[in-house]
Amino acid sequence: MENNTKQSASGVFAFIGRYFWLLIILGVLIRLILSGISALNNDVKVWYDLARQTYDHVPIYAYKNFSYPPGAALVFLPAIKILSFFTSPISWGYFDTALEALSIKTGIYHTLITSPLFNFAIKLPLFVTEGIFLYTIYSFLRNKIPYDKLKAGLVLFYLNPLVIFVSAVHAQLEIVPVFLSMLSFFLLVDKKYFFSGMAIAVAIATKLYPVFLVPLLIIYVIFGKNINNKFGAFAQFLIGLIIPIVAVAVYAYFNPEMMVCVFSRFKTIGLEGSLNILTLIYIPPIGRLAQDYSGITIQVANILLALCPLIVYTVFYFVVKKQSSDRKFIVQLLSASVLVLSVVYLFSARTNPTYTLWALPSLIILFLFNAGSLLSYWLLTASSLIFYFAVYYFSWKSYLLPAAGYLRWFKVSNVADDAMHKLQYPGIINIRATLDVFLFCGLAFIVAIIIACIQATRNLRK
Repeated sequence: MENNTKQSASGVFAFIGRYFWLLIILGVLIRLILSGISALNNDVKVWYDLARQTYDHVPIYAYKNFSYPPGAALVFLPAIKILSFFTSPISWGYFDTALEALSIKTGIYHTLITSPLFNFAIKLPLFVTEGIFLYTIYSFLRNKIPYDKLKAGLVLFYLNPLVIFVSAVHAQLEIVPVFLSMLSFFLLVDKKYFFSGMAIAVAIATKLYPVFLVPLLIIYVIFGKNINNKFGAFAQFLIGLIIPIVAVAVYAYFNPEMMVCVFSRFKTIGLEGSLNILTLIYIPPIGRLAQDYSGITIQVANILLALCPLIVYTVFYFVVKKQSSDRKFIVQLLSASVLVLSVVYLFSARTNPTYTLWALPSLIILFLFNAGSLLSYWLLTASSLIFYFAVYYFSWKSYLLPAAGYLRWFKVSNVADDAMHKLQYPGIINIRATLDVFLFCGLAFIVAIIIACIQATRNLRK
């Protein structure tokens, strides 16, 4: 039975390897098609406002409507500059009065509908990053993994529907800090400590979540058994880590609005409270119930968010002291990162489905090293996609507003009417799904996290 399973898997790997470039081209075409006709209405306005401010030569944080770290802006600025050189804001989007009532009712929709040209330009840097990410994984693993199996892993990641959705539809920059974090891991294994520190610091300057991974890297640099000059390695890593942080600090000094924008966002989010990816604030039937004990919920979440990563760091410390094999270290580092990210998913103040993307590359690579199955990988993908379509927004058509506004696939008013109809509880403007859908998504997510954590714990014990 086991031999049949292995032969079947080998056959799948051979098939994917044979049609590797065809499948990659398919992934590119899907991204190109979706990029123009789709957008997440409330989030794309952030990038639209950024583009308008850049076009008008207004500083990024001047209007206090951009709450990401400055690295996030740098991801999109080259595309915005090129777009601004050849076009004007009139071709980037328009404001549709058909969405006014919905915007006032919900507070999350905007009347802005961005053009296919603008959507493509904004998402292009994310597509380029995905391509570089694939090549980086290939370059690092090509001498460590059988060729067909490696190509299969790359295809499984590139054609993952959540990965495609986050970049090609949502236009969230998650793939950039995920890539930089994984690049930092690879550089550390290759003993390029300075660049490893710099990569993780730039990731933090893009989104703050990689800060949870920094202790894992520091523990390895200081206590890794196969590092001879530990002081020199740590000094290089620290210098690489500090340089981008100093650059951001200097920028913040001359642009004090940055600190107000970025940290006010996290202060507000921290007051809302959540215990898993399906955030309580998104589901009023549960959120309303949780308001009675929200103070306790937040306290418990914060305690667990502080305590659980410390436990993972401690276990990883004892593991690293005994480990001298680079191959085993890769498995254990990725396993520890999965554990840390799982804790963040479960106990951070607010976790969106986009954050699931952080664990997916680690789970794929662990599978390639025969150190995990793909069950948790697909469960995380499925639960997050269900959350997007069944919970995250009132109407699935709202993702296709550019197609409605510019290509006339359907009327914009249909989106507004559909969403207003689903606001079945007049006193609750945030209703997004029925309780059974929420519980189904939550169960799938929790099961995926448990499976991933069990496998990661086993890897750390080996």
